[in-house]
Amino acid sequence: MKKIYFLEGMPKIGKTTIINKLKNEYPSINVVDELLFDEYKDQESFMKNDIQKLNMYNEGIIVVDRGLISTLSYNETKMKIDNKFREYSKVLDWFNKYKYIYESDNVKTIYLKGNNFQLRYHDELDPYGTYENQKLLEETTIKNIKKYCKNYAIRNYSYNQIDEVIYEIVN
Repeated sequence: MKKIYFLEGMPKIGKTTIINKLKNEYPSINVVDELLFDEYKDQESFMKNDIQKLNMYNEGIIVVDRGLISTLSYNETKMKIDNKFREYSKVLDWFNKYKYIYESDNVKTIYLKGNNFQLRYHDELDPYGTYENQKLLEETTIKNIKKYCKNYAIRNYSYNQIDEVIYEIVN
């Protein structure tokens, strides 16, 4: 039987740390990194990446670092902050073909919500590029999780709670 956990959250919240701990301590759990390819040129690359992540394993517990909700929410937020951005409708059409995945009893989305946003770079037209944009992205992501996901948890999270999240996945 296949059970999928999608880990969602803003940059630097701890998704990859959880993934790495699962890799090291629970080798029977299948983990899928956020990015599978070497080059990402456009949103089609990210959509292809998301589908590839879904097809990597056919059974067991599978933990995915970001899912289709991330790609949808990023593009929805980008559309809200950049009136020249035109990719959202294509991404929404793509998402609508696969949103059924989130309706399964065997799929759970866990959103890790922290107290602080962290900037990797500054770009007012990028959803990750300002604190205000990240707040909007987080709001959009949580809204989409509540709209599309049958099973989800939105957790206030800090690094000292890593074992709680891992326990939820493993048990």
